[in-house]
Amino acid sequence: MEPAELLQVCWLELTGTTKDSLPEGKYEIKFKLEVKPGAFGLSNSPIFMMAKVGKRGRYKWNKIKLQEKNSDNRPVIVEPTFQIEVKGTTDDNKLYFGLYEVWTGKWKGGLLIHGATVDPVMRP
Repeated sequence: MEPAELLQVCWLELTGTTKDSLPEGKYEIKFKLEVKPGAFGLSNSPIFMMAKVGKRGRYKWNKIKLQEKNSDNRPVIVEPTFQIEVKGTTDDNKLYFGLYEVWTGKWKGGLLIHGATVDPVMRP
């Protein structure tokens, strides 16, 4: 499957949800992103991963940094992760999550989105 490409936008909002309610436990959300050579507007923008459990849940968030360049001008692969806990206290345990930069109004481009995964965190 081909990745989605962010060519030029001022509003970044990648969202996802789990198909079914999740059993109680801790989960890790991971995006697989690729920053192309020539990308712009990403390293100076406040980009946040956010997630909540259930439609009425409260979002938890984490600020991430996307590096636009490396020393040899090749694409930069970034896999930011975020953990959230699902408690058995609600009927709606679907996970709602996303990657956002909607506050600055600055133009951004050169980002490939390869996908996102939600996996249980295994306890040692």
